[in-house]
Amino acid sequence: MLTKPHYNVARIAWRSVAGPRRWMGVVFACGVLVLAGALHAAGTPAMDQLNTLLAQRHYHRALQTATLWLNLNRRAMRHKHLTRYELQCVRARAMLRISAFAGAVDAFRAAAAVAPTIPDARQSRAMAGLIDHSFGGVYKHRVHQSGRLIVKSFNIVPKASRQQAMQALARDQWKKLHPRIILALRRASLDSSLRLLPELRLAVDVQSAAAARGKGPSAAKSEQPPALAAVDSISAHLAVRITAGLTALQASVNNIQRLANEKVRNGRTMVRRGVNSDQRNTLEDIGDTCSQVQRAIAKFVKLFGDFPKDVAVLQALNGRARQVQMQASRVH
Repeated sequence: MLTKPHYNVARIAWRSVAGPRRWMGVVFACGVLVLAGALHAAGTPAMDQLNTLLAQRHYHRALQTATLWLNLNRRAMRHKHLTRYELQCVRARAMLRISAFAGAVDAFRAAAAVAPTIPDARQSRAMAGLIDHSFGGVYKHRVHQSGRLIVKSFNIVPKASRQQAMQALARDQWKKLHPRIILALRRASLDSSLRLLPELRLAVDVQSAAAARGKGPSAAKSEQPPALAAVDSISAHLAVRITAGLTALQASVNNIQRLANEKVRNGRTMVRRGVNSDQRNTLEDIGDTCSQVQRAIAKFVKLFGDFPKDVAVLQALNGRARQVQMQASRVH
């Protein structure tokens, strides 16, 4: 009789202590999570270390450290809150500062391949293109004024003059490329359009980088670089010409198949006409043409994967090209 009240009192006392303890534990855990998020947003210690090395002009040490960390496995890299894109960018910036321009181009291209966003990938490819079109870290912009040739030199290593160099490269590239795009769109052949694709890729990247750097993110979104519209025009031109070509090829295959299935008299029996040598050569040519179409589409898809609508249209035509090719191979 005496233990029961004692037990209730003890239980009530325990609840009065344990309840606040549990709440304090929850509050403490939430505080830790918030603090961890704030620290991550402010920058991880590993990236802070690399940025400090770059800021203090210890470029070789930054390059060595970033290269070493690139060899970490995925778990160790996550533990350091690092990404391959960030490390490749550090390597590229360090090599740019020590005038290792070929290595910087490779690092920027490697960064573009693992970039988390489309603007990041375009920025990295644009930097690789700018270095490629410079000599000894200097980009030369040639302008004709009043009958004279004026050459302006921009050092691509310092950030301020690098922005000017990117804008100058964007103007120079588009000045040469735009007339060729207009001519390619007027031609029925695909060759002229396909030859422009690598230069058009560079124009998209450089113009995007120049707009983003020169006028800020809001201006870059509101004012579309002309090269982006040119990609849509070129892809539409390719789609129209490929569609017309595949339609003609399929009609030719259907006609040869119809003729091959016709019955002809052979003595006292009726047999299939079959395919003659000329028709067989025609079918082989159709198969080769379908292969060329597939390679052309693959080239566009590889270069312009950041244009999903254009890629989807051409990928559908790629499937049709395979169907025509398979149909041609089955005619006998």
